[in-house]
Amino acid sequence: MSFLLYIAVALLLLWIANRVLMPLSRVAMLALIVLPMCVTGNALLTGGLFGPVDLPYFTEPLRDMRVPLGVAKPHNGTLSDLYAQMIPWRKAVQFAISHGRWPLWNPFILSGTQLAAAAQPAAYSPFTLIACLLPVAHSITFSAAMTFFLAGLGAFLFARALGCRELVALSAAAGWMYAGGMAFFVLWSLGSSWAWLPFVLFATRRCVHDPGVRSAAFLMTVLTLLLLAGHPETAFHIVFCGSLYGLVELLAMRRNAGRVLASAAAAGVIALLLSAIYLLPMFEAAPQTMEQQFRTGGYRDVPRGVTLAESGARILTDVFPHLRGRWWMRKVPHWVPLETSAAGSIIVALAVYALFRVRRRETACFGALALFGILCGAAWSPLAALLQKLPLFDIALNERFTFAAAFSLVILAALGLEHALAPRDKSLGHALPIALIIFAAAASPIDPLPVLRATLPDPRAPTRSHHTACPRLAAARPDARPRFQI
Repeated sequence: MSFLLYIAVALLLLWIANRVLMPLSRVAMLALIVLPMCVTGNALLTGGLFGPVDLPYFTEPLRDMRVPLGVAKPHNGTLSDLYAQMIPWRKAVQFAISHGRWPLWNPFILSGTQLAAAAQPAAYSPFTLIACLLPVAHSITFSAAMTFFLAGLGAFLFARALGCRELVALSAAAGWMYAGGMAFFVLWSLGSSWAWLPFVLFATRRCVHDPGVRSAAFLMTVLTLLLLAGHPETAFHIVFCGSLYGLVELLAMRRNAGRVLASAAAAGVIALLLSAIYLLPMFEAAPQTMEQQFRTGGYRDVPRGVTLAESGARILTDVFPHLRGRWWMRKVPHWVPLETSAAGSIIVALAVYALFRVRRRETACFGALALFGILCGAAWSPLAALLQKLPLFDIALNERFTFAAAFSLVILAALGLEHALAPRDKSLGHALPIALIIFAAAASPIDPLPVLRATLPDPRAPTRSHHTACPRLAAARPDARPRFQI
């Protein structure tokens, strides 16, 4: 069921993109549909579950069923929020809709609590509502595949808008949908919101280069879907990135500034009005939460930056993501957050190549954005202290700009690959083997550099995967399907 719904929605979106935004070849359409299935295909095609459904079997009341179902050990304990929050929220939204109610109240937690106003259930997102047509387990699989698809489609369209050929744009799509942050947070509202970043940049570019009603309508649609995706902090971060990119493009164009600003402002205002059914209850409920008290209370005065050694360790794990999510030998750093700018060694190598060889304003723009996101993720003290003094940034978790850094590296890689293919630049043939040697040598278990010893992982610590578990519990037999208790 999830496979058929995914194919139907993906084909509809591709048809809209082909008719409204830009022509797409059939090969590109097929590739964009298939790429998300490299991770979710097993669950989609077999009717299985894409999610950490093994974790509930290590606590009561399902603990006694662990051995009969063959759940040997937890696949990834860091995914506990998915089965403890995101999946129950999805069930609560589906329950409300199936009983003819607005998804305003979640009666399954203690004496009840807000549902739509909690934001992260994304109760009004069209993709959540479509997913609710399926049983909860299958809806989660659909949501994972659709988040990957949206991320890939947006990156593809934006790369094409920058002048990349379809093959290069497909590499950008694969790079963004499988970047470290997207792959890990795919089932969180954090990941589903960041998937809209390339769409926002693409719509912003269209507003600058072709201001008018059509461009404003496209930007308005994208901003509305971003807001309804359920992560207000990420929406703020993405709008900030889009504003910076729009400013760079506007300064380069130096014409129609009034029309561009009017189109963008109108799109933003209408998006806020269309999202009012979601935003107003959230704004009313937020001051009553502990999170709001924490963010607006002492959190504003606590220094955000970390030591230079820990910043270096975080950057190192962006380059070698297998070091992330593990306990470390030293007290500082002892644990590196899971948010990461990692986009893969090939992407990094191509991005570095682009910085040296591609002479375009986009290279400088996304190079600067990548550096900004990496330093934010590393909690570099000077930058963290500066952001702490700015409104809204002072209550946001700005380490999550690592997503913007990962996307910037993907776009730089696409620009580098396009530049290498166009004039057949032979220097790329030298750069990639050099990068391979560097990455292979640095990833070696041998520690040749004393300066890196403080940042090596504890060899006794278990490795933690960054990929969401996809156990076959649901495919074992009908009566073995895990029941999602709320």
